[in-house]
Amino acid sequence: DDIPDDLAMARDGKEGNCAMAEAEVEDDGTRIFLVAVRDIKKGEPLVLTNEQDLEDGDDDDDSDDEEEEEVTDEEACNANEGVDPRAVASRDYNSVGEIVLKEDQIPDDLPRSFEPNCELVEKDDEFLLLSLQPTECDDILIIQPDQDGDYEECEVDPNTGEIFRDVTS
Repeated sequence: DDIPDDLAMARDGKEGNCAMAEAEVEDDGTRIFLVAVRDIKKGEPLVLTNEQDLEDGDDDDDSDDEEEEEVTDEEACNANEGVDPRAVASRDYNSVGEIVLKEDQIPDDLPRSFEPNCELVEKDDEFLLLSLQPTECDDILIIQPDQDGDYEECEVDPNTGEIFRDVTS
């Protein structure tokens, strides 16, 4: 029901960024899902991959059937290291002390800075992430570092959430 009927189809040798997949869902029967076949950048339109690009008649992962090269740990991920999407404000928070995230919604590794916009508190046996200042949609949610914590200095691109670890002054 949520997949648009007017998705563009990859043509003229261009690759799409998503595909339709059919799956059995418990208590709901067969459902059709839209699945990303590569990383999709914010604002990039969804384009269905041509079925011929996905199927070559064998049961492998449809990468080229050449001998596979060894992949290093750094190359193993298909995306640049970035901020957990849950650590990005999903809407504007205009009030100080407003609940931004609760319990399971809070990522384990929130970004930290000496200029935080949120604080992690425990209230009534529940952890909450509260705003310390007005925060706009898509801002990265940041908490104060622990006083006894040992941290690696890095920079984050606020537009993409990409993390840069080699920070030299």
